[in-house]
Order: sequence, then structure tokens, then C-alpha cells
Amino acid sequence: MDFDLEKFILVGKFFLLDIDQEEEKTETGLIIPGQIKSIDFGEVIQIGDGVPESSNVKVGDRIFFAKNSAQPVVVTKDAHLLKVSMDHIHGYISKED
Repeated sequence: MDFDLEKFILVGKFFLLDIDQEEEKTETGLIIPGQIKSIDFGEVIQIGDGVPESSNVKVGDRIFFAKNSAQPVVVTKDAHLLKVSMDHIHGYISKED
């Protein structure tokens, strides 16, 4: 089954984030895939139905969250998506700034 983000509905007090997954190369030439590195930020692509509007976070904002608190939702060749609970958010940068 293919994942269709347009049909996906995020439930609860969560944010769905798109993250950059770049490979890192060590001095000895070892390649470390992006998913092994600890991620702590991402761009909001969907907001769960349980997140109150008073949070002021909008689609397109960049959220900073507690390391290792995110859960992978879908990882495809082109997309690396994480689900993060509203309780683990430290702050955000508005796309309008």
C-alpha cells in the first residue's frame, strides 16, 4: 500500500514533521545514514486534531523538540516523516518570520 499524505489524518496532540535526512561521512570514510543521527527539529506538514489553536503553530513552521522524542510515521525514498507529541515541543520558528 502506498502512503498518500493528502488522505492521512493525524489524530491527537501531535505534529507531523518533515525532516532533512542527510548522510554524514566520517573522517575514515564511514557513511552514517541520517536516521541514525539524533534529530531535534523539523518542518510542520500536518497538525493533529487534538492540538489547540492557541498553540499558534502553523503548517510550515519549524519545531524544536526533545531529542529522541519523535516517532517515525512513514519513511519513503523521498520523505522522512516524524510524529512528535505537543508535550515534547521546546519552541518553534514561524514561517512568517
